[in-house]
Parts: sequence; C-alpha cells; structure tokens
Amino acid sequence: MVYYTVNVMSESPQKGTVSPSTANVRAGDYVWVTATPKSGYTFEGWYLNVSNISSSASFNYVPSASCTLLAKFLLSPTITGPPDVCTYCPQQFTVTNAPAGFTWGKSSNITLSGSGNSVTAYAPVGGSDGWISINYNGMELVRQYLTVSAGAPVFDYIEGPAQLEPGSSSHYYQAHFNQHLPTYYDWEVYGAPSSWYGLSMNGYSGISLCFFNPATYSVYVTGFNACDYDSGYMDVAAYYEQKQSYKYYPNPASDILTIEIDQQAVDNAKAQKKTSGDQFFDIRLFDIFGVMQRYKTTNKAGNVEIDVSGLPNGIYFLNLHDGVSKMPMREQDVVKH
Repeated sequence: MVYYTVNVMSESPQKGTVSPSTANVRAGDYVWVTATPKSGYTFEGWYLNVSNISSSASFNYVPSASCTLLAKFLLSPTITGPPDVCTYCPQQFTVTNAPAGFTWGKSSNITLSGSGNSVTAYAPVGGSDGWISINYNGMELVRQYLTVSAGAPVFDYIEGPAQLEPGSSSHYYQAHFNQHLPTYYDWEVYGAPSSWYGLSMNGYSGISLCFFNPATYSVYVTGFNACDYDSGYMDVAAYYEQKQSYKYYPNPASDILTIEIDQQAVDNAKAQKKTSGDQFFDIRLFDIFGVMQRYKTTNKAGNVEIDVSGLPNGIYFLNLHDGVSKMPMREQDVVKH
C-alpha cells in the first residue's frame, strides 16, 4: 500500500493558520485542508510549488506524490467612500491594500467609471440599492453595499417637546425629512454653554437631550445623502413651570430691580408650608450662562429689592420659588443696561 506525506504550511503565521499541519494519505484518498486568515487578511489560495491549485479556503486535496501545500494570504482591501450613491451625481470610491491585478465589481444598477485604485459610481436609473466590490483571481475580496438615493433630502420638522422644565431628564427628538431620506444626520445644539447634554449624537435620525439650565435652545439637524443635504431647526424653551405671576420693575433696570410679593401669595405659601418661620420666597437672578448672580429670600409681603448696579449690561433670568410651584418658576427676561 502506497502512502504520501502532505505537509500543510502557512506562508506566515501572522497572516493566517492552517490545519492539519501534516497528513499521511493513502494513494487515491484525500486530505481535507483548511486555511484561516488572521484579522486584516484574506485568503488568496493554496499553492503547490508555484501553481495556485485552489481558491477555496477549505478543500479536499488528492495527492499524487508526497508534497507541501502552502496557504497564501493577502491584506484585506478597504473601500473608502460614502454609504450611498445618487442618480445624477457620481461619488468617488478608493481602495487600499488591493493586490496587483485586482478588478472592481458592481451590481447591475451601478455604473462605474475610472480605473486603478479610484473610481466614481452612480446609479443612473435609481431603484433598488446596490454594491461595489474588489475581486482578485475570481474571488470577491470585499463588498461595500450602497444605498441608492434618487434625490436630495428635504427637511420637514423635528419632533419633540418645544417647552419643558430644566433638569436631568432626557427628552427625545426625531428628525423628519420629505422626498428622499438622509443616510447621515448631523446634530447641533445652541444655547447656554455647558448646560445641555446629548445622549446620542451624529449619524442617527434621533437624539436624546438633557437641558440643565433655564434658557432658549436651538436644536439643529442636517440630513445628508449622496445627492445633497438640507437643514432645519426647532427652538426649545427650557423654563420652570409658572403657577403664579409676580410684578417686577423696572425692566430694563440699571440700579435696583424691585419684585412685588402680595399678601395673597404669602397666604398661599403659608398654607403650603404650615409654619410661619420658613423663608417661602427664594429669588435668584441668573446670567445667560446659567450662573447665579443675585440671591434673596423672604417670608413677608411687600417689595424685594435686588441691586443690579454692579452687573454687566445684558439679559438675565429671574427665577422665583414661591412655595406653591413644584419647581422655581421663571419670569420674563430682565435686561440690565
């Protein structure tokens, strides 16, 4: 009985592994060999001497003599480009780590132009999504799927609360576009610095936001696809719930800001507090950055005076906690000049 020795080797253990390492095979029988590429590599083929005898990572080999099988590996190519293509504006795609002699592949609805490492692609008839690929020696090394966009997105509206109370609770906002959907979303929020926080941000059609300080914020979204982009926004008023109104003057104020607290408000606060010793009324003045600049308390009816003469000119927010509202309430903006 004749037996052949088959040695199975990898060209580099850093590129990939093989099994088995050796086998004694009876003449006419086969050995099942497997090549497993390491991360970042792709299997190229099994070589006997200088000939590529199989492009399958696993196959049955029937030896006719003792021999050595060598598994070779390639760096995995990477296609760089947008996630979508348009019906009328070509997009550029570039490949790196592609082996010499590679070719580009595509789905039937994609048109490619160019050659070498860089090509442009578009979908002249629209329709279903498509793909492009890198091929070598009859093998597909990598494929990138593409969304086909037939036109630019058109901003419609942002869905979410336009009025809310400041705090640590998150609020969800969802962008809506007409015509053609974006494949990527860019979110921006403008308002008091460091007084809001996004729980999820760019790339997604929705975002969760926390607004910490009283202010008016503008929530912007831009939607992109291969054809173009469009933007829109909504204003969000983050102010404390107002249960009762108080008079204050003058506005604008230059020296003294006066807040009137009437007896009915004191009586309501006493009914809530149940004791006459509490400081029912908490009065605070914030700047546009959410920093408290003035603070006073009282438990009596009458006028409360706040000296604003030393403050820089600008807009301030007057917050009052009256023992009735569940949170401090925000009055109208105060202007200092």
